Amino acid sequence: MFIRMKPAPRNSTRSFGPRAVGSGLIALDVILDDSSSLLSSAVGGSAGNVLAALAYLGWRSVPVCELGKDSAGHRVREEFQKLKADLRFVVESDHVCTPVVYQMPVNAPETHKFSFRCPHCGERRGYLAPSDAQLGEQVYKGVPTPSVYYFDRVTKVSLALAEKYRARGVLVVFEPSDVPTNKEDFQRAISATHVLKYADNRFADFPYDVSNISLEIKTMGSKGLRFRIPSLLEDWASLPAIRVPVVVDTAGAGDWCTAGLLASLFGAGTRWQLSYSAAYQGLRYGQSLAALNCMFAGARGITESWSARKVKRLAAELMEKSATTQQPTLQRRRKVKTKVKPLLCCDPLEV
Repeated sequence: MFIRMKPAPRNSTRSFGPRAVGSGLIALDVILDDSSSLLSSAVGGSAGNVLAALAYLGWRSVPVCELGKDSAGHRVREEFQKLKADLRFVVESDHVCTPVVYQMPVNAPETHKFSFRCPHCGERRGYLAPSDAQLGEQVYKGVPTPSVYYFDRVTKVSLALAEKYRARGVLVVFEPSDVPTNKEDFQRAISATHVLKYADNRFADFPYDVSNISLEIKTMGSKGLRFRIPSLLEDWASLPAIRVPVVVDTAGAGDWCTAGLLASLFGAGTRWQLSYSAAYQGLRYGQSLAALNCMFAGARGITESWSARKVKRLAAELMEKSATTQQPTLQRRRKVKTKVKPLLCCDPLEV
């Protein structure tokens, strides 16, 4: 038994295969060492990581965001350009600062912590919603039929896009980052969503109407994840985390899981269908990608060392190996050496 989604209408921009539009936290990740000195920087934030990971895997990514005309914004645009992303909807503004996420090491069992605040000068470089509420309409007209719309923040732009894309048959993926302040808009976002994914350390429970959801996923860090397809079965299935020989950094693991799920659902084409088997295979593939990336420093550290072809092959092998030892269960209702450079508070990307 499976749920068949109405395919998005074809259009002439589909020559690149699957295409993902994404909005929300698109930032510059700045990785620091124990002394708060700069190790590296890269595109970051949940939306930024998912879009960049998909582009690395061969998708055409379309980031939707507002960045400052600053060095951090330039670094974000530069990396997306290298990934051949569609940058028509990356707005540059004199009135905002590009979000910067500082990643700092911590003691076991965790590998890191995040902050928008510079550990040197104390300046906060957090997320701000796009100031132009019409940006969503421009995106919808410019990319009317992507394969996927992904968002992690509820804003006027993201809500409008989610509802319009769902009505058009586009797969809508929502990964809420925090408990909402506007519960009405949050519920609207959930109602427009097909795939809902959230972390148990941010949502102890989820008291919202998920009747429109096709796939609900709750991640649990090193314990793995749980998922269910409400229209098929109310019970949760559990997938343990996939183990690798060494864990250097768990940052970005959840974003790789999302990217792997989407890559698996669409396969080599631009249509998708959801069944229990497809969800299991997709999530297991995503967990395999996440596990491999944990062997490197940074949310997408693996992309600096291995080709996409090699990563896909190793993920498939790891997934196959784990299938023989770790089956889903139903539940009722070595350190990387990097050259260290001094951190300049006014310019977080001199790497």
